[in-house]
Amino acid sequence: QTSMRNNVNDTYDNPTIGNGKGNNGRATQRLDRYREYNFQQQLNWNREFDKHTVSALLGHENYYWYHKYTHGRKANIKVPGQENFSNFSAITSLSGYEEDYATESYLGRVRYNYDDKYTAEVSFRRDGSSKFHKDKRWGNFFSAGVNWNIKKEKFMENVKWVDALRARASYGEVGNDAAVNYYGYQALYYITKNGGNPALVRQKLSALDLKWETTQTFDFGVEGTLFDRLNFSLGYFDKRS
Repeated sequence: QTSMRNNVNDTYDNPTIGNGKGNNGRATQRLDRYREYNFQQQLNWNREFDKHTVSALLGHENYYWYHKYTHGRKANIKVPGQENFSNFSAITSLSGYEEDYATESYLGRVRYNYDDKYTAEVSFRRDGSSKFHKDKRWGNFFSAGVNWNIKKEKFMENVKWVDALRARASYGEVGNDAAVNYYGYQALYYITKNGGNPALVRQKLSALDLKWETTQTFDFGVEGTLFDRLNFSLGYFDKRS
């Protein structure tokens, strides 16, 4: 999946009245260019034998986002009524910057089911983000879960008032890089002038220890249906970031 888009905003202030009167008219243009793509590849495998069902998934995903910003302003119009840049003689503002961001992920999952009674699943993913220094760029995240269909046990066959009963437990980790800006780990500088010469002014210090935020969640629950009309669900979870 890919996308490209351009946003252009043109503004004209006439030399007769308003913001353009003091400099004999002015024209301003802002240009935003965006490019984005996301590629996913998945390999699935599934097998059933007797009362056993096993499935597996391998996947890879990479994402890239790019933004280019340009802003320009010129003043002192030459020919009235012509609003393009070539009709103005004085450059009063010209700036621009570029931003990019990339992630890459590898993931795997294995699921096992026996007779629709016992289900177990484990998964693992490894995520990399351009927001972090190369030594902290990758994060590993693990999850596992089990599900027990209690109603299918023999000791529940004669319990007619219980229509469905299941118990579940799981542990999972999720990574997040949204709290960090695109170049959060880098020491950044403004480019300016000092006495007519190029100069750099420090914007921020480096933060090489920035890494993935990890959210860990443990969940346990029991749910079912009683008397063919009453649904219930009891659960407990512990979530920490």
